[in-house]
Amino acid sequence: MSDLYQQGNSAFVDEDYGKACELYTQALQAEPSNAKILEARANAHLRMENWMDALQDSKMAAELDPKSSKALLRKGIASFHLEEYEAAKEAFDAGASLAPDNSQFQTWARKCQAELEDERAAAQPAPSLAPAPPTQQSAPSQAAPAATPPAAAPAPPPSASGASNQPLLNPKLPQVPERRFRHQWYQLQSKVTVDVYAKNMSKEQVSVTFGEQRLTVIIKEEGKDDYVLDIELFGKVKPEECHFEILKTKIEITMVKADGAHWADLEKSSKPSLPTPGAPAPGE
Repeated sequence: MSDLYQQGNSAFVDEDYGKACELYTQALQAEPSNAKILEARANAHLRMENWMDALQDSKMAAELDPKSSKALLRKGIASFHLEEYEAAKEAFDAGASLAPDNSQFQTWARKCQAELEDERAAAQPAPSLAPAPPTQQSAPSQAAPAATPPAAAPAPPPSASGASNQPLLNPKLPQVPERRFRHQWYQLQSKVTVDVYAKNMSKEQVSVTFGEQRLTVIIKEEGKDDYVLDIELFGKVKPEECHFEILKTKIEITMVKADGAHWADLEKSSKPSLPTPGAPAPGE
């Protein structure tokens, strides 16, 4: 393990989590597939409440080392704070099978179960209440005289332009675009994964199309405009080997890289793609 990793651990112990992240990132430049460094950086992100970054690092660590209970614990905690309770519980259950003596997994799994039960209860329609029968009232002995309606106020004079001076009723406010689904991505040497966080989607609602350098995701919801995620990818992929899976809390998209290049971003930009450290350059 590199000295940078050890220095990062020292900074973490000193509770300098930002410095620890910087050192772990430098260590990963030399060892991008080191699951332990990714676990450590995920833990530092958790301490700083960088939930998305923690989730990305812990997911990569869990893929690189499926037997890492630490990676699963951190993946679950990050998912929990992002309110992805189903995914969090899956991570905690998997971690508990690897480390049955670690009571943290059971504690967190119970928290997830409680949140899931609250979500289900909130989704249930409220019971309809029957209207109360009308109360019978005795007729008054003498009818009250009808009230005299107030005199109507004189209408304001028209403006010089002929337009009415009365204010508009229910004026239309400008509509703010709705951000319905968030997405995140991470990469390994041979593939790129994109997670679109859309819950409880059916196969009929989701369409994913892969091009050599394009990803298009369309989600249909009744009564709403289609959600479209259309990305010109940073690098090329092998469309015939790409696939997606519809899970309870998200759509998980896996794309196989056409070469061993490291992507500086998910979307195409002016930045050149660099070979992943330790990976053979194309053509070698």
